[in-house]
Amino acid sequence: MTERRWQRAPNWYGAEFEDSLVMVDVELGTYVGLNDTAAAVWEVIEHPATSDDIVRFLRARFDVPTDVCVAAVDTALVRFRDAKLAVIA
Repeated sequence: MTERRWQRAPNWYGAEFEDSLVMVDVELGTYVGLNDTAAAVWEVIEHPATSDDIVRFLRARFDVPTDVCVAAVDTALVRFRDAKLAVIA
């Protein structure tokens, strides 16, 4: 079985504001703010990526143990899905 690939939902755009990334869904007018970790996940899923791809990217960028990173990615992807920021490619 192939692991799911995540990618950005098409209606979201973002801009850096102070120390976070502020996102807006241009169709609904919904706003969210992303911290550094979530912004890095957003960066990776510009193109379809698996959870493992995202973990590798984050571990290269941040000094974080693998188990902590995996848990953070899993949480971020669920939150992204729930907020309609990301979809399964």
